[in-house]
Amino acid sequence: MTFSLMADVPGRTTLWVHHIELKLDTKPISCATYHLNQEKAKVLKDELDNPLEESTSPWALPIVMVPKADGSLRLCTDFHKVNNCMVPDPFPLPCIEDLIDRVGKAKYLTSLT
Repeated sequence: MTFSLMADVPGRTTLWVHHIELKLDTKPISCATYHLNQEKAKVLKDELDNPLEESTSPWALPIVMVPKADGSLRLCTDFHKVNNCMVPDPFPLPCIEDLIDRVGKAKYLTSLT
């Protein structure tokens, strides 16, 4: 997982480890890339020219570019094929909308860590 105190500076934590359980006999998935127009291809090239770290994973999933509210593009990965190989989580995360509704118009929020 990556966290950051400043939006432009990514960071890393070792406080949490995320594990995805795959169905038996699942082999690494390697997919062909999706077509990108010239604008999106330039954004992707700029991102890949400055990697945070090199990957040696046998898994290769396609990249999609999603527009942000400010008009810039966000680099995302299409995990649909991996999702089909996962064992369902018996304790999934709650729906964020439900959590926000429960907070309502609270004046104070606290957190115990």
